[in-house]
Amino acid sequence: MRVTDGSLLPSVHERAQREQPTEAGSEPYNRPPLVIDVMAAVETVFGRMENISDVGEAFERLARPLALVLEGMRRVRPDVMAQPFDLVSHGSRLSVVDTRLEAEDRVWIEQVLNADGVLGRLAQGFNEQVVRSYDTDHGIRDAKGALVRRQSFDEGRVGSIDYAGLSDSVDDSVKLMSLLRDVETTSLSAWRSKEHPYQMGGWLVQRYIEGEITEYARGPDGVETLRSRRGSILRDDLWF
Repeated sequence: MRVTDGSLLPSVHERAQREQPTEAGSEPYNRPPLVIDVMAAVETVFGRMENISDVGEAFERLARPLALVLEGMRRVRPDVMAQPFDLVSHGSRLSVVDTRLEAEDRVWIEQVLNADGVLGRLAQGFNEQVVRSYDTDHGIRDAKGALVRRQSFDEGRVGSIDYAGLSDSVDDSVKLMSLLRDVETTSLSAWRSKEHPYQMGGWLVQRYIEGEITEYARGPDGVETLRSRRGSILRDDLWF
């Protein structure tokens, strides 16, 4: 029997919800010397890392209930759920992509996942945080944490990557089933809490988002030149 509404798994969804400059003196020789606060400078540069943590937490909020719902769906329709497919988020709604599933089976999956709108909103929130963390809110910050200048991710060994305009592509490029599978099959590193494994999704999502990569490449003559290309980089240094 074909069931094409989201009422099949009500219990599954219920479980899933359960600082001014000192005024200079009149005498030139009384002017205080310029002091560079090294620690404040470090804080200014690395204050941006907080948003990287935010994106990991955003994926955890999505992944936990999503994994629970998918588990229930596998029990109900193992034949359908065994088929390859992926999920993307558009306008707070999950859609099935990259599959050869019959139309009615796609409809069933989408209706179950979008039954109460919670998963779609969490997925959209995750994608929005990906844009903030990797694009619009990334850069140099002042001592109070306010963004002073947006910048790309620079690292000499692997070049730099700039995710400018990420909001235009994030919904199509972030494949949620694949990302969830990546998290579940990636060995936990010592720096990642075993109690929050899904937070690795904020790091592993780099596999699915493209940016402008600038790097040195050696030509046939042996001379290295600076080149740019579109692509993805999985950067460990963002998390250390």
